Amino acid sequence: MTITPTNRALINYIRGIAIFLMLLGHCIQYCCGGQFDFFENEIFKIIYAFHMPLFMLISGYLFFFSARKRELPELIEYKVKSLLYPILMCSVFNLIVTKGISILRGNYNGILGGTSLTDLWFLWSVIACSIAMGFAVKITKKAILNCLLVAFGFIFISILPCWEMNVYMYPYFIAGYLYAGNREKLGKIFHLSGAISLAAFIAMLPFFKREHYIYTSGILGGGCFSENIKINFFRWGIGLFGSIAAVWICKLVHLVLTEKLKCFVEKMGEYSLAMYALSVSFLSFLLPKIANRFYFYIPINLNSFIWLYNLIFMPILAIVYSFSLLLLIKLLKKMKIYRLIFGK
Repeated sequence: MTITPTNRALINYIRGIAIFLMLLGHCIQYCCGGQFDFFENEIFKIIYAFHMPLFMLISGYLFFFSARKRELPELIEYKVKSLLYPILMCSVFNLIVTKGISILRGNYNGILGGTSLTDLWFLWSVIACSIAMGFAVKITKKAILNCLLVAFGFIFISILPCWEMNVYMYPYFIAGYLYAGNREKLGKIFHLSGAISLAAFIAMLPFFKREHYIYTSGILGGGCFSENIKINFFRWGIGLFGSIAAVWICKLVHLVLTEKLKCFVEKMGEYSLAMYALSVSFLSFLLPKIANRFYFYIPINLNSFIWLYNLIFMPILAIVYSFSLLLLIKLLKKMKIYRLIFGK
């Protein structure tokens, strides 16, 4: 059971949209210069309510096909090698870049700093979820035991790096895996579920507050157990509805896009891991420094034209960054460095 080239192109297209949303969210965050609380920014809220869950849904979906053609030892080895190596090498690469930038700016303090292994937390979460799900579906064929092992996976992934992010992402990985296994049946109600999910996402969005970001509250961020449960189930719910709605909208938009634009977005999706990894140093580290220097020399009150900032300036900047990262990836491939860093 494999993914057809047409389905692969569509998956890359959806991943391309998701990586662009990530870049746009980071641009909004890192270009504000501390003039507003980006967690309260309306566009930032929309993006961060679902964009990483969408990535994990896709990861779970793809894992289904990997699990069907590999035995457990080979499956675990494949996922660890394909993700752990890029984590380590990208961390080294980002460290070299960030320290190089610091040295060029005259900051010679410390050999380390600027990046860490947990900056690429999503890749750690994919490893954790893959191992947990691999054991759950490969050890036994009995449905009840499968369910128990899937539930036990929450305990297992809690002892691995980035445990809170792992627990947050795991339900989406499970959902993606289950969809892949039942895609023919669920495909018949795809448009209905997409419309319902969009309506549910829109209805929930006004209630999405600062405490619902996993980055601000964590898994145990509420004042009491019942509050933790409410926060977690709310963000799991809005993330799932938002992801399903995003896939539905992406498929509808895909029908009217030009071939050149489709190819560009698919290329972003194809290299989404590299764009995600490289954005740590070239976006998360460098962009705030550029923005702060800009506002120092040209004082601007962003709150006076926040919608222009959100809907015009930052999308343009995200497009520029998308082109720039793809050009950098092309350069790394030409210099024979890409395989060294990303292992493929």
